[in-house]
Amino acid sequence: MALSAPSPCLINFDRNENWLLGELGMGDILRDRIVMPAGEITEASARRALAQFEQDMMQAKVMQGAGKCSTVIIDGGSLLLENITLVTLADS
Repeated sequence: MALSAPSPCLINFDRNENWLLGELGMGDILRDRIVMPAGEITEASARRALAQFEQDMMQAKVMQGAGKCSTVIIDGGSLLLENITLVTLADS
């Protein structure tokens, strides 16, 4: 449903592009650089993923400013929350 929004840019945090292209037939998505290892998420991998997520957000903002997309969609799934929680707890 979210991808039916006008000119969508997708920041996908929990599935890879191949799944989206295969299952939904979408070709005009932002991209997915965030690769989480299978199994347990470590503090280091969570920090890397959140840093990449921040870069994706900056790219989406640039794309919006250039008129290349008008709707930014963040598919966080459960991995985004797990990463934020792990890093927050480590920092506290």
